[in-house]
Order: sequence, then C-alpha cells, then structure tokens
Amino acid sequence: HGKQIHFNLWHGMPFKTIGNMLETGGTGDVIEGDYTLATSEVFQKIMSKAFSLPEECVMVTGQPCNDVLFSKSDALKKLGIDKNDYKKVLLWMPTYRKSIVGSIREDGDSSAFGLIEIFEQHFEKLTALLQSEGILLLVKPHPMDVICNMQFENSPYIKVFQNKHLDARGVVLYELLAECDVLLTDYSSVFIDYLNLDRPIAFVCDDIESYAANRGFCFEPAKDYLPGEFIKNYKEFESYLQNLDEVNEKWNERRVEINQMFNQYSDDQSAKRVFEFIFKKKIKDKRLKGIRCIVSKLTLHVV
Repeated sequence: HGKQIHFNLWHGMPFKTIGNMLETGGTGDVIEGDYTLATSEVFQKIMSKAFSLPEECVMVTGQPCNDVLFSKSDALKKLGIDKNDYKKVLLWMPTYRKSIVGSIREDGDSSAFGLIEIFEQHFEKLTALLQSEGILLLVKPHPMDVICNMQFENSPYIKVFQNKHLDARGVVLYELLAECDVLLTDYSSVFIDYLNLDRPIAFVCDDIESYAANRGFCFEPAKDYLPGEFIKNYKEFESYLQNLDEVNEKWNERRVEINQMFNQYSDDQSAKRVFEFIFKKKIKDKRLKGIRCIVSKLTLHVV
C-alpha cells in the first residue's frame, strides 16, 4: 500500500528465465516490490526486466543469503556426518523439471539423466564407486520437484536430505553448501551463489536443448556460461568421479571469469550493504520517515 516500501530480496540470480521474461507471462511468480537487488551489473539488467523495475531500483549489493557461505558452522556434524571419514564431500542440487508446488510447470525433459535414473538403475554400483574413491555424495532435491514425493535409498556414501530433514537438525541449507568440496547441479541459480567460494562445479544435464526451447535461459549460448564439466549420462558420471581433481582443475580459470561477471562481491557483507542502502536513506522516498522493517523469506518490507 501507499505507506509501505517493499524491498524484494528474492532467492537467487536467474540463469533460466523468470517472471516477466517468461513467454507465458510469469506474473504469478513475481513478488511485486519497489526495489530489488542483484549481484552484478549483468544481473541488474536481467532483474530489471524480470520484475519490470527501472534499473536504478535494482541495487547491486549481493544477496544476504550468501553471507552464510562465509560463516563457520557444523552442518555436517549436525547431520551425523564426520567429514574426516571421506576424501571429498559432494553436494548435488538439481533444479526441478516437473514442479508440484508453487508455479506448476514442466521444464526441460523430466526423463533426462538425473536422480531418478541414479537411484533406480545405478545405486549399488555408484555406492561401490564412491566408497572406492572415498567420496560422500549428498543429494538435496529441489523442494518444488515431483521427485520429493519419492522414497530414496541411503547408504554410507549416498545420503538424501530434503528441507524437512535439514529443519529437524537445525541446519540451514547454505551452511551445508559451505562445507562441501564440490557442487553438482544443472541450471539452478545455486551455482551462481557457489561461485563465490571458488570451488569446483559440475553440471549434470543432458537436456539443455529442450530446456532452452521450453523454459529458456538468460544467457545464450547457455553452455558457455556454465563453468564446469558437463555430465550427460551415467558413464560420464562415473568417469568424472574417478578423475575428480584432474577434471575440475581444467575449469579453474573459466570459473573465476564467470564469477567476476556474475558476482561483484564475494564476501559476507551483502546484508550489511542492503541495510546501509535502506537505513542511510539512499532510497529517496518520503515514506521512509519513521522506518521499521519486516524481513520475510523473500521480501524485506520497509514501513
């Protein structure tokens, strides 16, 4: 309403199209606000278009949620995991292909190589490989994905955690992300966040063409902006795990280049920058008299 300013924190910089960029008109996905934020000038332009805001109303501050990546925590310990038992801890966080909550849609190819094939066809073989390589694979499905309704087997080397499991142990997802050595993902915005840590990323996806034709990307050609090994089938997945350090090293330089493009700041000061922007009255708005703010998961309301 007229007495309230909405500062929309959102939840990640978009690699895939969102909001008003969607051909179907994603207005239902957009939280209306007076201001929002971005992690770089590149995303300032994208967020402006996605949220139909003037660029001057998109602040390049970094994302407050990423401050957690630079904090010390004991997330693995809380989940009953001793990191010393493994040489590497990998976290696999794919985006959804077929959603069951929020904006109900199907993007890309839900039958493409991924979690379902791994658990239905290769679980025992993969467990043996991970054991021989001393690797722990943590899996965090997207909370909107239909696969969250499935029951997944666990082993000492493959463990699946959903939001409810993390909540029960008092673990914030990005605390867990900060403790992992490698991120496996696809088109999820989490890879843009993880770039801040300058650690290896691999992209498990064999449906990039169908995803581009269906959902669409903010960057073209999309593959040029994904700084890590591409894994399109189980054979390639095995090969990657067997040659982890050697393969990841090839992407070090490109990963730094993409991070410089996507993240102007790689530190734990993003929440401070948002706070200072608002409370030092960089927002020129008469409604800021007698400020108080309410922070929700995605939106900061200034009254």
